[in-house]
Amino acid sequence: AFNFIQTLTGIAKNHPELLKLVVSVRNGQGDAYGQLHRESPRIVNFSGAASKQDRQKLLLHRIFENRGQISPDQIKGKIDTYFTEWCRLLNRTGSEQTELEEQMVTLWPFSIDLIGVMEEQILVATNAQETRDLIQILVALYKTAGDQTSILTPAHFGLDEESNPELEKLLTSLATSQTKQLAKIAHRNLHAVKDNLKENCPAFTGKALSALYIRSLNPARQKGVKREQIQADISFSQKYDDNVFKDAWAQIEDNSYNVHKQQERYYFDIPENARTKVIVHAKN
Repeated sequence: AFNFIQTLTGIAKNHPELLKLVVSVRNGQGDAYGQLHRESPRIVNFSGAASKQDRQKLLLHRIFENRGQISPDQIKGKIDTYFTEWCRLLNRTGSEQTELEEQMVTLWPFSIDLIGVMEEQILVATNAQETRDLIQILVALYKTAGDQTSILTPAHFGLDEESNPELEKLLTSLATSQTKQLAKIAHRNLHAVKDNLKENCPAFTGKALSALYIRSLNPARQKGVKREQIQADISFSQKYDDNVFKDAWAQIEDNSYNVHKQQERYYFDIPENARTKVIVHAKN
C-alpha cells in the first residue's frame, strides 16, 4: 500500500492533467501520511470552523435545488422574530450576534440549535450513518413543516405519530432500544398532559415537549435543557411573554409523569417522577 501511494503521488505531481489525487487520513502518524507530504499537498483540516461551515453549505446544497437563489436579506426578514427572541432568551449580545446571525442565515431553513441537536443528540444516540441519515431526517422535517414556518427548530420533532408518521418511522428505525422506549414514554406523557389539563392545556404543549424529548436522547451529554431554551425553540413564529410561558410550563411540568428537573435543567427519563405523580393523583 505504501508503494502504491508513492506511485500515485508521483503521477499526480508530474502529470496533473491525468490525475488529481485526493486522500483522506485518520491520523498523521503513519509512513503513508509522511509519503503524501513529500509532494507538498494542499491540506484541508475538516475539523476547522471554516470546514464545518463548508459541510453545512454542502448539506443544504444536497437537500435544496434552489437554496442559493434566496438572498440573505430575504432570510433575515423571515427569521427576525425567532432570532431576536433566541438572542434575548439565551443572552447572546454584542458583536456575537452578528456572527450568529450569519450562521443562522447560512443554515436556514434549519436553525443553529436544530443542526446542533442533530449532531449531538440524534446521530450520537442512534444507529445513524451520519450525513445520509442526517439528510433523511432534515428532509422529513421540512416536508412536514417547512412551508408552514419561518425556520425549523427542535420543537418541530412532532411527538404525535399521526401528524408526522414519516419522521416517526425514520427515528424509530435509527433508534436504540433505550431511545425507542423513551419515544413511547414521551408520547404517553404528552397525552397525559392533554388529558389532565383538558381545555386549559397550553397550545404549544406538543412543541415544547418535542423540543425537550429530542434534547434528552443522549445520556452521555449534560442532561436536558433550561426552560429559556425551550421557550426559544417554540418562538419560531411568535413571541411569548416570559411570565405567560413560565406559568404554562409550570402546568406542563406538574402534569408530566416523566419530566425531571436537575439544577434548572429539564429532561425526559424512563423512570417516572414520583413527586409529579403524587401531585396529579392528589388533584384528581
